[in-house]
Amino acid sequence: MSLLTSSCDPVLDDEILYRRVTFKGGGIKYEHDAFRISASSFNDPKKQPSVDRALLQDKNPENSKKHLTEGIVSLVTGKVRSERIASRP
Repeated sequence: MSLLTSSCDPVLDDEILYRRVTFKGGGIKYEHDAFRISASSFNDPKKQPSVDRALLQDKNPENSKKHLTEGIVSLVTGKVRSERIASRP
């Protein structure tokens, strides 16, 4: 992967993205010695979910946190692009 020089550079399929998720509202649960992320963690009240590009966060997921109570999920761009997402009315 080439070095990222700007947030305007194209996002490549092998690029890592970070998404903040919160413990409040059941977004993250700790069950059976593992963290479980609910699908609702990816909902956004304004219908504009956002992600951070790992390269712009120095590849440190902690840099994407706004609050100590948040967790960070890593996503691979190409896998997200290949998913079929059902639209909701």
